Amino acid sequence: MKEGLCKCGCGNVTNKWKQSYTSKNVKKGDYKDFIYGHQSRKKPQYAKCHPDRLVKSKGLCGSCYNKALFDAKPELRKKANKSRRERHTVEIKTRDPIKHAENQRARRLKHRYNLTIKQYDEMLKQQNSVCAICKTKSKNGKHRLYVDHNHTTNKTRGLLCARCNTTVGYIETDINHIKNCKNYIEKYK
Repeated sequence: MKEGLCKCGCGNVTNKWKQSYTSKNVKKGDYKDFIYGHQSRKKPQYAKCHPDRLVKSKGLCGSCYNKALFDAKPELRKKANKSRRERHTVEIKTRDPIKHAENQRARRLKHRYNLTIKQYDEMLKQQNSVCAICKTKSKNGKHRLYVDHNHTTNKTRGLLCARCNTTVGYIETDINHIKNCKNYIEKYK
């Protein structure tokens, strides 16, 4: 390391000692090791168990340390779980059910189909709020149109009513299924 640079790694030049200290083994005019306040800055230490995570204690990451602690003292795990359940119960009682349902819907659309509510609404507007196959009108609230997607490519195709979505699901897995259904219906006309 270049002389005069702070050893914390910030790259700033440190001050010089104004007088000599034999106890610290420094002479007047020598550069200090750290800028004032930088000595407490430590380089991050990474866990032995998971090298991409920071150390919590005893060389372990947070999750491994907690697991080891709970395995050694099961009563701590029970206490932690009880407090977590109590916090969750309070949260459930205090949250707005309508807002919670909207948030759940947004998370579900994002997770399953990588769509936002805005994109869903845009698709609905493009289809004039009707099923892409049978043209049944969607009823806002109870019966929304389902997002149809290709199960192999995961690409979104359109919005369908429950009946059409189920039918497409059966047909998509086995194209001969629709031919067999057609033959069956014609047989018993």
